[in-house]
Amino acid sequence: FFCMASDTIDDKAIQQYCLLAKTARGKALVSLIQTVLNASDVFVFGELLDMPNIQELANHPETKAALDLLELFAHGTYSDYKARSEVLGPLTPPQICKLKQLTLVTLSSRSKVLPYDLLLRELDVSNVRELEDLIIECVYQGLIRGKLDQKDKRLEVHYAMGRDVRPGEIDAMLSTIENWVQCSETILRAIEDRVRWANTVQEQNKKHKQEFEQTIENTKKSLKAQEAEAGDFRLDADAGEYMEEERARPHKSRMKALKGQASGSDHKPDRRQSKLGGHG
Repeated sequence: FFCMASDTIDDKAIQQYCLLAKTARGKALVSLIQTVLNASDVFVFGELLDMPNIQELANHPETKAALDLLELFAHGTYSDYKARSEVLGPLTPPQICKLKQLTLVTLSSRSKVLPYDLLLRELDVSNVRELEDLIIECVYQGLIRGKLDQKDKRLEVHYAMGRDVRPGEIDAMLSTIENWVQCSETILRAIEDRVRWANTVQEQNKKHKQEFEQTIENTKKSLKAQEAEAGDFRLDADAGEYMEEERARPHKSRMKALKGQASGSDHKPDRRQSKLGGHG
């Protein structure tokens, strides 16, 4: 099932302890550190560690262990504590729970898929039920987001909060960021080159399209002109034929008239003969 964070982490929670630490010294600071490590809403400790009077605890053997323990919660894991437990002293149940939660955050920042076997070992948890309860509590605290895959017995991590950075890790982080920036700039230049190429191809295609459309338009005009010329030629031919017929028609009419006159003279009665015949 999916685990969604409740985003309950408040970075301001440590600030009230920093205000109290400004006026505290010696054993009062040791007591304050114990209170901070027991607090259920404090998971970052960098601001407290940077305070000069907190760093002064390293100068006294009776208070150095408190400073070391605070540094462990800021940067370390539960395995680190077990390796130094005799020096650091015993932890309260809330401190053990918090350190295991912070250990899970560290593991989640290193890998996006965490097998249950690894988590059981690193968190020193005896059974899966206890492990899943711890994971769910981390999710509700807003420390991680992810998905519990109970079938394959693993945690799929989607997000992990950032822990305090060790002073020696800053240079490595800067180097990583610089490499990322260089890679990003290289990718950006490659994208810009592809964009310019795409724009060039688009302009070429647009120009070819315009030329093609112009060719089609010219072809249409040429075909229309050819059709018009062919139509004028047919009109001229018809007119010529008509004129030839008209020129030939009067000649035929005169010939027909002459033939008609000749035929009429052969059959017309002689009036004089008719009259003479009548008198006789």
